Amino acid sequence: MRSIWEALKIGSAKERLAITADLVSIIGVSIASVVATLFATRTAIDATAVVASIVIGLLCLSGATVVLAAWMVVSFYITNIFHEHKSFCSALQFALWSAFAALFILAAYYAFLLLYNMSFHGP
Repeated sequence: MRSIWEALKIGSAKERLAITADLVSIIGVSIASVVATLFATRTAIDATAVVASIVIGLLCLSGATVVLAAWMVVSFYITNIFHEHKSFCSALQFALWSAFAALFILAAYYAFLLLYNMSFHGP
């Protein structure tokens, strides 16, 4: 996070543009998923649907951020501990990437099931 902040403060225009584009695309996808959830519901849009969609969107975003942060920490420790053994380090990094990909696919599947089976009914 510090490197991103430093790149925004003292980086070149190209670096700042790249970081800004990444952040805007993440925010745009998050907003699009919340809006799409609102329009994909089977009932009329009401305050309950809006609040529930926003809460679910924020929980998914925070969960993805925690998993990404955990992945970055584990990757950092693997690289620092096994820096002398390149092949072993590469094998562990591959295992970490595979586990991350499996968790991503599983999370996407459960998010689909959650949104598909959700129905908002008024009182």
